[in-house]
Amino acid sequence: MFGSINSKKYFDRFIPRRINTEIDIMRSSDAAGLLNSPDVQSDVGFINYAKVRYHHGNFQKLLRNTLLPLEAKVLNFFPPKKISFNGVSTQWNETWPVKLRRKPVIGPPEMILDMPQFDSHLCHHVADWSSQNCLATIFENEVHMWYPDTDCRRATTNTGQGVQHCVKWAPDGSKFAVGLFPNRIGIWCIVKNKQIHENHCCLHFCEIFCLEWLDNKTLVAGCSRGILSIYTSELNLLKRVCCFPKCSIINITVSCDKSFLATSNINKTVIVWKISDMERVFTIKSKSIIRALAWHPWKSSLLACGCTDEASARVTIWNINTQNQVAREKTCYKNSSIGALTFNPISGELVVSYFVRDNHAGIGIITVLSNIDTVVEELHIHDAPILYLLWGSGGRQLASISADENLCIWNFFGNPSIEIKQTQDNSRRSNLLYPCIRITPTRLEWI
Repeated sequence: MFGSINSKKYFDRFIPRRINTEIDIMRSSDAAGLLNSPDVQSDVGFINYAKVRYHHGNFQKLLRNTLLPLEAKVLNFFPPKKISFNGVSTQWNETWPVKLRRKPVIGPPEMILDMPQFDSHLCHHVADWSSQNCLATIFENEVHMWYPDTDCRRATTNTGQGVQHCVKWAPDGSKFAVGLFPNRIGIWCIVKNKQIHENHCCLHFCEIFCLEWLDNKTLVAGCSRGILSIYTSELNLLKRVCCFPKCSIINITVSCDKSFLATSNINKTVIVWKISDMERVFTIKSKSIIRALAWHPWKSSLLACGCTDEASARVTIWNINTQNQVAREKTCYKNSSIGALTFNPISGELVVSYFVRDNHAGIGIITVLSNIDTVVEELHIHDAPILYLLWGSGGRQLASISADENLCIWNFFGNPSIEIKQTQDNSRRSNLLYPCIRITPTRLEWI
């Protein structure tokens, strides 16, 4: 009887031995060693560092579950709230709504195209991708068009003295607007394969620097004299507005619901306009010139800006309705600048191109953000500033164009069955948007 009482007390007071689940399976130094290992740093031409970190995290979880099968019992009293925004599931603390992809899926670029004599001037916009999946770029004062699906190539030939500085497709992809030399603007029709309309800019000595279509019937142009002009699709002038006198407009972008228009200029200023009456909503001042602007694809009040502060680039998110900055990137790259940024029209993720300087060299990095400080993709392939991020195939393909004269086409939602197309010499340059003669030190070759 005495023994049974002791036995009962023993079982009542028994505490099973617990495994220390707080043990660090792989220390941070080991993780850094993994990222810097020869297998990762070998000359492969392309690395998605976010995918490396993703697989490293999965391996760490698998190893922990194998060695320490007992899970820590944690009671979550306040689980993360989820809300629905137009059918999109999103975390309550996110800056903008997204349709998240589950993991890093972007592999090597599907194709790499040669862009000889690429115009990388800050004020110029020499490339665009249409809704009909046609890439257009300005080369030798003409617009060269290339259809990736059919490999069909065309070029303009009767634009007078030539195309200058900018090209922009209409939303339906049937025509595009171009800046013409010396101070004119033109409309090129794809069906008729000719220029159908032409008009002069505001002054005889100004130049068209940027273009944006509000819809298929309304075009906005910004010039080197700081004048914002609104035209019909027949280039009949509707209205002119002065942003800053004698201060070049370098970018124009319109919100998804066509309510707001954002412009940036050489004066380190971003102006948001109300399109209905072209009244200024508010002004954003910066310490550096802002060319990178992007509106959210379905939340029209959110505007993303790429700024440089204290020698490092940062992304800031502004709410136009409240006229406040709602988010500011914290995990920026040191000694960097932002060349372009854009929201994916399907997932709502933000794609940003950085150029990180290291002494006299540098590297171009493409990052995909699901939140202001959450990097889900980090692509390394360019070795110069990346000035264009363009969407094709309805947002499923991404084109990055860099000052290293390379244009890369990526499958944004992943397609591991497609292999990179390269030339016989296995170089990173493969095709040209339009055939041209290129002189090399050893021979004259026709690409």
